[in-house]
Amino acid sequence: MGTRSLTVFIDEFNAKPDEICVMYRQMDGYVQGGHGEALAEFLKDFVIVNGYGVERKGKHQANGMACLCAQVIAYFKDGVGGIYIHPAGTRDTWEEYIYTISGKIGEIPSLEVKDASRNKILYTGKADKVWMQITGKEMPKATDNLRELMLDYHNDLPDVVIQMAHDKKNYDADPVAGTIAAEFFRKYFPEDSDYYRVINGICKHHPIP
Repeated sequence: MGTRSLTVFIDEFNAKPDEICVMYRQMDGYVQGGHGEALAEFLKDFVIVNGYGVERKGKHQANGMACLCAQVIAYFKDGVGGIYIHPAGTRDTWEEYIYTISGKIGEIPSLEVKDASRNKILYTGKADKVWMQITGKEMPKATDNLRELMLDYHNDLPDVVIQMAHDKKNYDADPVAGTIAAEFFRKYFPEDSDYYRVINGICKHHPIP
C-alpha cells in the first residue's frame, strides 16, 4: 500500500481565504525524498503575481493561486492514475501527510507540511525555507542565481559577461582583462539592473579608465 497524501490549495487573494481544490496522491506521499521534497523544490522558485506582464528574474510566475494550482497538478500528473483531483474540503482519504499551499501576491508560496496520522505540523513557512529544512540544503546565493540567468539569456548578453559568469573569474588577478570587462559591462547595463550589481561586484576594483 502506498503512502497517500493530500495537497490542499488555499487562495488568500480575497479577504476570506478560500480552498480551491485538493490533489490526492496515491503513492510516495512521504516528505524526505517523496512528494513533500519534490513539492517544496517545485514551489521554491515561484512568485505569485496579479497579471504576468512584468518579468520577475529568477522566478517562475503563477497568476494567482488558481494558476499555481494548475501548474502544480500539471507538474505531478503523468498518465493514468496516481494523481487525482478532489473537491475543496476533501479529507479522510487515508492520507498520511497533508501539504497545504497558500500565498499572497508578490510573494513566494507558503507551504505547510502536516503528519496527518499524528496531527502534527512538521514544517511551515515560505516554500524555499521549507525546502531547505526538508533537504538540509541551502538556497543558491543570489549572485549564483543571476550568473545562471546570464547563461540562460546568453543571446542577449555580451560575450565578455557570459565568460565572466561561466568562469566566475576573479579579474583582480588579471587587471587588464578586468578593466576591459568592467568598462564594457557598465556601458551595456544600467546601474539599477541586477546584472550590473553582480558583475560590478566582481569588477569593483577595476575603475572605468
